[in-house]
Amino acid sequence: MRSTLFLIVLLIFVAVLGIFVFQNNTPVTLSLFSYSLNLSQGILALIACVLGIFFGIVWFLPRIIHRNILIIRLRKQNAELTQYLSSSELARQEQTQKAESLDRKLSLAEKKEAILEAFLGK
Repeated sequence: MRSTLFLIVLLIFVAVLGIFVFQNNTPVTLSLFSYSLNLSQGILALIACVLGIFFGIVWFLPRIIHRNILIIRLRKQNAELTQYLSSSELARQEQTQKAESLDRKLSLAEKKEAILEAFLGK
């Protein structure tokens, strides 16, 4: 869903940019130091847009990579903690069962002792 929305917005942007390039065909001279270049105004705007997108991607790429590495690390840590929690939960359940078993044995021993005391008359 998110990628299709991105593609739709991208296609609309490219279409509008294409219309802009074809409607702005006035020649413009671009000068840098001793170099000069004659281009149409639309092509120059297209080049500026492409360069802006490129530099924007280059600027944010380290942050995106760092965030993705952090997400992977946190997912791994979450899986390890979930496994630890489930294993400790199993251990707790086993300990609870052992304690209940010992309580039953103690209760039976106390009952046997009470019966023996009543039988022996103490």
